Amino acid sequence: MIASTLMALALLGAQAVEIQLNTQEGAKISGEHTFRVRVVADNEIVTQVEYYIRDEYRGKDQSTPYEFTIDTLAEPDGPFKIVFAAYTNSGKSVKKPFQFTIDNGMAKGLEFHLQAAREALQESAWDKALTSGRVALKIDAKSANAHLLVARAYYGKNVLDEAQKHAEDAIETNPDLDEARDLLTAVSLRQAFGVLASDSKRDGALEAIGAAYGLAIESTQARLDRALERRDRDQELLAYVDAALAAGRYRLAIGALQEPFRRDNRDSALVNRLAYAYLRTDQYRLASDTVGQLIRFGTPNAYSYAIRGLAEWELGNRSASDEALREALLQDSQDIGVRTAQAVISLKKGETHTLRQILNGLMNDYGQRPEVAYLVAALSNRMGEYGQGRKFFETAVLANPTLYDAYLEEGNVALGIAVDGRLDQQGLDYQLRSAEMLFQTALKAKPDSAEALSGLALTKLMQAEYGKGLEWARAAVKAAPGSAGAHYVLAAALAGNARQSRTIQANDRTSLDARREANMVEARKAAEQAGRLDVPKLGGREIPDIVTAWRYFAQFGRKPILTPPR
Repeated sequence: MIASTLMALALLGAQAVEIQLNTQEGAKISGEHTFRVRVVADNEIVTQVEYYIRDEYRGKDQSTPYEFTIDTLAEPDGPFKIVFAAYTNSGKSVKKPFQFTIDNGMAKGLEFHLQAAREALQESAWDKALTSGRVALKIDAKSANAHLLVARAYYGKNVLDEAQKHAEDAIETNPDLDEARDLLTAVSLRQAFGVLASDSKRDGALEAIGAAYGLAIESTQARLDRALERRDRDQELLAYVDAALAAGRYRLAIGALQEPFRRDNRDSALVNRLAYAYLRTDQYRLASDTVGQLIRFGTPNAYSYAIRGLAEWELGNRSASDEALREALLQDSQDIGVRTAQAVISLKKGETHTLRQILNGLMNDYGQRPEVAYLVAALSNRMGEYGQGRKFFETAVLANPTLYDAYLEEGNVALGIAVDGRLDQQGLDYQLRSAEMLFQTALKAKPDSAEALSGLALTKLMQAEYGKGLEWARAAVKAAPGSAGAHYVLAAALAGNARQSRTIQANDRTSLDARREANMVEARKAAEQAGRLDVPKLGGREIPDIVTAWRYFAQFGRKPILTPPR
C-alpha cells in the first residue's frame, strides 16, 4: 500500500510540468519560424525554457512568452527535430521532442524564387523578398542575381552591412552587374549620411562623406560611360545621344547631333536633345536658336518650348521666356520637362508660393527623379528649412550621384549659414570646410563646372585665403567666359586681394600700391563684364564685396536644370 502510494506521487510529480507548442507537430515550416512555448506547471514557478536542435543547445528564454525563432534556411530541408526543456524553481524539469518538416520550396527551382523576390521588392515587402532571395541562394550559392536581390532586401530594411556584403558577393560573381555596383554606391552614401547625422562634432564626418561622394561619383560615372561605349553612334543615334546626356557628356552629344541637325531641323526628338545639351553647357543663344528653327520649319512640342523658355530667361529676355513657357503649358501642362522648367524659373524669380505648388505636383508624380528632389531641396533651403533641404539633397544624390547641381546647392547652404553671422568661430570654420568639400565634390562630378570653381573661390575668400580665392575665380572665368556669376565673383576676388594688400607690410610700398591699383582696375572690368552678361541684375553695379557676390551667385549663378528629353 505504501509502495503504491509513493509510485502514484512520483507519477504526479513527473506530470507536474508539461510543455505545449503553438505549432502542430508534424507541420511543414519554412523561412524564419517562431515557436511559442507554453509551460503548464501547477504550483511551480518556471525559471527558464531551453531548446535544442540535433541535441545541440541553441538558447534559452527566462520570461514569458517563451519564444524561439528558428531560421529554417540555415538547416537542411527535410525532417526536423527540436527539443524544448523547461525548469522550475523547485528543481523539476521536463524535456519534450517535436518533429516537423522543413520545406522552403527548393524543388520549385532557382528562377521561381528569384521572381518571387523581385515581385516582393516591387511591393516593398522586404522580409518576403529576403526569404525568397535566401532560398535562391540555398539552391545556388553563387547566383549573382540572388545575392543582388538579398542585398536590395537588406537595403530596404536599412541593414546596410548585410546589403553591402551581398552586393559585393554579387559583383565578385558577376563584375559586370551594374545594378549591384549602383546598390553598393547607395549603401556607401547612406552609411556616410549616417556618420554625418550621428557625429555630434561632425568634424570627422566631412572626410568620410567627401570620400563616399567621390567613390559614388566615380562608380556611377564609370557605369554611365560603359553604357555609352556600348552604343553605336552611326546605327542608333538617339540612343547614343541619350547615353551621352545621361553620362553628362554634353559636348559629345552636341558633336553627334550637329550634322544631322543641319540636314534636318524639323525633327523634334533630335532638336530637343541638341538644345538640351546646349542649355547644360551655358550656350543659351544656341539653345534658343536651335528650337527657333524647329518652330519655323518643323513641329515643336511642349518640351521644345520649355527649353526655349529657360534659354531666353538666362539670356535676360523675360518676355520671350514667358511667351515660350505659355506655349509649352498650352501644348502639355503635365509634361515633366515643362513643369521642371516652370519650377526653375520660379526659383530664380524667388516666387516660393508658386514654386511650392509646382513641386507638390511633381513630388506626387515624380518624387524619385533626382532633378525634382534637387528642386525641392532648393525650395526648402530658400525657406530656411535646412533639415528638409538636406533630406531631399540626399534623395537627389542617391538617385544620381553625378548630379553636381545638388552638391552646389548644399555648398551654398553652408556658405549661407556661414555669412549669417550667428556662429562662433568653430561653427564658422566647420561650415566653410563643409562648403569647400561640397564644391570640390561638384568639381569631381563635373570637372569644368564654372559654378563649382566660383563656389571654391568664394569659400577661400571667406576663409581669408585671398590668393587661392583669386586663383579659383580666374579658373571659373576661363571655364565659362559667358558666365555673369563667374565674372562677378572674380571682381570680388580682385577687390579682396586689393584690400588685403593695404594691410601688408612691405619695403617696396610703391610696387604694392601699383599691384593694388591694377587689381582694382581689373575688378572694375570684371564687374562691368558681369553687368553686360546680366543686364537686368548686374548692369551698372559697383564692384561687389564677397557676401554680395555670393548672394548673386547663390540665387542666379545656378545652371538651369531640366529633366532630360525622352
